[in-house]
Amino acid sequence: MGRVGSKSGYPKFKLQLLGSLVALALGCHAAVADEAGVSIWLPGTFGSLAAVPTQPGFQWSTTYYHATATSASSKQFEEGGRIVTGLSPKPNLIQLSPSYAFETPVLGAQLNLALTTVPAFVRNKVTSTLVGPRGGTLSGVEAQSVQGFGDLYPRASLKWNEDTNNYMTYLTGDIPVGL
Repeated sequence: MGRVGSKSGYPKFKLQLLGSLVALALGCHAAVADEAGVSIWLPGTFGSLAAVPTQPGFQWSTTYYHATATSASSKQFEEGGRIVTGLSPKPNLIQLSPSYAFETPVLGAQLNLALTTVPAFVRNKVTSTLVGPRGGTLSGVEAQSVQGFGDLYPRASLKWNEDTNNYMTYLTGDIPVGL
């Protein structure tokens, strides 16, 4: 019978903890964002009834995306000065998605192939103002506009229909060729 408070398992625990820490330290890699942190997931890629098989043949989908946002911040300093900054992005994106649905079943499902591209018209503006302790100001505005095409987003999907139930699986990606 062992004693209460025995430390016989303590060295084993320390070795497990040390082994876990070493594995964690050796297995860690710095995380980096792909495409400067831009997601390959496009808003509007799938919606209601996305798994329902479609009419075989060629289809065309167009989605317009517009957003406005503003960011303003102010930092007050002890001596009376302050910095005010603001960011005002205005993206206008059009998602063009030609696709083709095959009539002949593949694995008992309808195969659909699509390729989406995004013509973009984006304008960004940054405003900054520095106010000194005696009221003097220094201001600046920087704006940038970009027009062109974004990346290509290929997509393949399989859609099954079983009575009133529909199932879908898809594979998508990002081919970085655009702005």
